[in-house]
Amino acid sequence: MKGEKVNMKEILIWIFVLVLSLILNSCAPLVKTDLQSLKDNPEKYQGKIVIITTDIKSVFEAPEAYLGKKIELKGYVEYKGFRELRNWNFILKDKEGRSIRCYEREYRVEAWIIPVMAIRKAARNNQQLTVVGKLQKGLKIELDWIEYEGLTIDTDFKPFRVKIG
Repeated sequence: MKGEKVNMKEILIWIFVLVLSLILNSCAPLVKTDLQSLKDNPEKYQGKIVIITTDIKSVFEAPEAYLGKKIELKGYVEYKGFRELRNWNFILKDKEGRSIRCYEREYRVEAWIIPVMAIRKAARNNQQLTVVGKLQKGLKIELDWIEYEGLTIDTDFKPFRVKIG
């Protein structure tokens, strides 16, 4: 080591290789499955982002099986306004009246209008909406995205704003 010259080109190549490997390793594939398949064959889903497709009834009857996992649910929106102190939310219900609160954890003075309009339209037209997010204690889902009428809407997205004045 003593007396060796540091080759800047070599250092840059190693940095590039390191960054590239970090990027490639962090891009886990997204996989949808049911809970039973995940339990039966967990090694098949290692290193992947797993979304468990289920229904409100199953989550309602055995919430501990889904707790802390990403789940996908379909249901009808009960709209009573979105704002709370720290987040905006709505209720997703099935035909039997079982319900789960869906929320976005980031407080917003103004919610992004696209998810709000999709949720209002689904509620007004009594149409099903699909949500994907992580199930929390108390039958709450912290949203990642919603799907409605062919659109996938990222609820974590914060639109660019320009302040004038």
